[in-house]
Amino acid sequence: MEGEQEGPAIVAQNLIGKAIRSQFVEYFPNPEDLRKNSKENPYEVIIRWFGARNKFDMLLDLSDPDYAASLVHHPPALEAVVTGRIVQPEAQGSGPLIFV
Repeated sequence: MEGEQEGPAIVAQNLIGKAIRSQFVEYFPNPEDLRKNSKENPYEVIIRWFGARNKFDMLLDLSDPDYAASLVHHPPALEAVVTGRIVQPEAQGSGPLIFV
């Protein structure tokens, strides 16, 4: 009944969001835990950058080095994600570019 009231697109969006959240915390520090424990938030600079309506565009056919270089420079602090500095220790060997 809940799905019928919400509509299939909203139900699908909610399911995708939950799936992304569950996978995200497997590889990156959980943002909810950071908020609860008042730890330094490694995502704050990135969140503020996009919150200020900044954006960046990338071509679909970029080589891996060009892709990595574009992520390192825009937005600020994304370099930590690209280089794997905030990736959970068990995910270190997975190749950080796959997460972006």
